[in-house]
Amino acid sequence: MGKRPAQEIAESMEPKRSKETVARWARGETVPSALDVAPLAIALGVRPEFLVEPPELPAYPLSDYLVD
Repeated sequence: MGKRPAQEIAESMEPKRSKETVARWARGETVPSALDVAPLAIALGVRPEFLVEPPELPAYPLSDYLVD
């Protein structure tokens, strides 16, 4: 979630989630439910499996993991 504000991510999710919920996920206080993984992945522009079972940190730019 890094550089994007929680409000922006929350607003781009369907179904909508509050910015507070997204901020708690980003801080690691809570985790998204199974039903939130796909909408969150779409909002972040990443493949859902990266949220469930993330790969090791790459030796190349993180942008290589993003989907169009």
